[in-house]
Amino acid sequence: MINREAEGRAVPSEGNRFAKVLQITDAANIAEEIAARYRLLLDNSGFPVSYMDRDGQFLYLTNKGALNLGDSPEAVTGRTVYDYFPKEDADEYVRRFREVIDNDRELTFEDEVVLPDGPRWYWSILHPLKDSEGQILGVQVVSHDITARKAAEAALEERLRFEQLIADLAFSFVSLSTTEVANAVNVALRSIGEFMNVDRTLLFQFSDNYQRLDCTHEWHQADIQPAKPRLQGNQSSQYPWMFHKLLLGEAIVIENTALLSGIARVEGEILLSHGVQAMISVPIKIRGKTVGTMCFDCLRSRRTWSKLMVQRIALMGQILFSELERARIEKELKESRRLIRAATDASPHVTYVLDFSELSCLYISPQVEQELGYSPDQVYGMGAKLITDHVHPDELGRLGELLERWVDVRDDQVLETELRLRHANGAWRWYACRDRVLTRAPEGHVIQTIGTMSDVTEQKRAEEELQSHREKLIHVARLSTMGEMAAGIAHELGQPLYSILNFAKASHNVLEGYDDPRLIEATQWNEHVVRAAARAGEIIRRLRDFARHSTPKREAVDVRSIIDEAVEMVAFETRRLGVHIEREVADELLAVKADRVQLLQIFVNLIQNGIDAMTESTTDRRSITIRASADNGHVEVSVEDRGQGLPSLSMSIFDAFVTTKKDGMGMGLAICKTLAESHGGKLDCAPNEHGGATFRLTLPRVRGVDGDGR
Repeated sequence: MINREAEGRAVPSEGNRFAKVLQITDAANIAEEIAARYRLLLDNSGFPVSYMDRDGQFLYLTNKGALNLGDSPEAVTGRTVYDYFPKEDADEYVRRFREVIDNDRELTFEDEVVLPDGPRWYWSILHPLKDSEGQILGVQVVSHDITARKAAEAALEERLRFEQLIADLAFSFVSLSTTEVANAVNVALRSIGEFMNVDRTLLFQFSDNYQRLDCTHEWHQADIQPAKPRLQGNQSSQYPWMFHKLLLGEAIVIENTALLSGIARVEGEILLSHGVQAMISVPIKIRGKTVGTMCFDCLRSRRTWSKLMVQRIALMGQILFSELERARIEKELKESRRLIRAATDASPHVTYVLDFSELSCLYISPQVEQELGYSPDQVYGMGAKLITDHVHPDELGRLGELLERWVDVRDDQVLETELRLRHANGAWRWYACRDRVLTRAPEGHVIQTIGTMSDVTEQKRAEEELQSHREKLIHVARLSTMGEMAAGIAHELGQPLYSILNFAKASHNVLEGYDDPRLIEATQWNEHVVRAAARAGEIIRRLRDFARHSTPKREAVDVRSIIDEAVEMVAFETRRLGVHIEREVADELLAVKADRVQLLQIFVNLIQNGIDAMTESTTDRRSITIRASADNGHVEVSVEDRGQGLPSLSMSIFDAFVTTKKDGMGMGLAICKTLAESHGGKLDCAPNEHGGATFRLTLPRVRGVDGDGR
């Protein structure tokens, strides 16, 4: 109890000053007035203030303090802390009072105090209460309600813990492979469950038709039985109320399962049969589509769920389902890539994906290195230069036209294109491309295409050669027709020339019969007419024989005379082009058994080839040397020119349709070789050291033949 005597003794020293401040003028009752005013001041402060002795007895208590204890100041005074608080708490309070008194020092504490209206937090300062002589009378306790502050601190701490949890969740999924995601989700469920202080955490996924929910992942406390095995194939018919709410995007919040009624009653009974006292299930959406739900179960007690919890569960669920969706997509993409890679590896064609917005290649199969000479990484690094630097200028000029084809293309339509691309070795090669739509923009236009590409350079070359051969065959047919016409023309011209020759000879005979000097010049002119007509007749005969389609006739002929005849047949060309023909022919008879016309055809063709070679050459010295001699039972004839030569000369020059001339047909030498071999001989060629080429014909020699072999 307060020592009133001591209190009174304190009045003269400090009370006078206090009384003066409070304007107390009654000196006789000044002590009582000060005490009353002081108590009033403490009551009006709104703080719980009490005076306690060392054993925890209430010596004095303000109205606020008594109100907190659910009693009046008069009723509390004289009672102890053991009358209002649990023994464990009361012991702690008494220990503090004695520490303050015994050590004469001030103490501060923060405590959660259980009061009749519920627990509250207080910050308290314990101060020694002394008289004027310094003797400790007890302990003054002044408390301040910090429940709101503590709640704010707890909320902040929980928020920080939640934010750290979210950060840890996000970090835990960084750089995980698809096979590691499932285990990471299970670890995350444990962290979330412990944070939420629940018995079980579950993830459910909807089927494609939203008629079934399957539990995909679970975490539970160590002493709780797993529920995942029995939570498969949950049908909407079993849980119509829950399915309805989840598909509407509403959370299922159950604080006391036993209180579920109405349409939810049956589902509540199912939950109770599984021991679920409280539950919350929040639908999770990914890109606007409900994919599943995140569920928390409490099996030991009921639970209050706040709106903040619903928001947090939705956030955590989105993180987990996003990672599961990413893992699923990556797994499907990996499998798709594996199948595509297997298909593209087995295909001889290059497979690619083009992006029109960037004019770049997003994917290209490894075959590109074999077909185009670049690795896939090199192609990716080219970007738009793949188009600008590697498409032939002719096709690049048609790029706008090629792109316009994609404006109205259908998704199932295949567009075919042939274009030239620059190979890594610098050569332009033809490629056939087949493309179709892969991706469209929301507006509908094509942004990505997929296609295949194959090298058709050889095919294009073969087509060009085939077309060239067709044109040459047409020309051959035309020449054949001209040959037949030439034979007919020669026959038609032969008759009038024969008449001209006869009349000229008759005129010559008549003129010689006159002895008139004036007719001498006319006689000479007439002789020229006779010789010219005879020469024209001989030319026509040779042309007719050369062009006539007749059965080959093998007989002994003198090669020398046929060489002379061939030279005469090309004389007009040699004079026109300034080509000099030298003949180095043996004096002896060079007889062979051959068809005269076919042998003449060989010589004319070889000489004409030499003339053509020098016509296309820049050489000033245009000459052809024909040599003929006999050796070891064979007759050898060579035709040497000084033309542009054949740097890549080989026996393929004798193949049909192989030519080095701009407008050549490539048939002449092939025919000559065939004719030579049909006569038991051979025809070959070799380059000259000084330029040009030499063609050499070798035929078996025939002995015992006289004359010119005609």
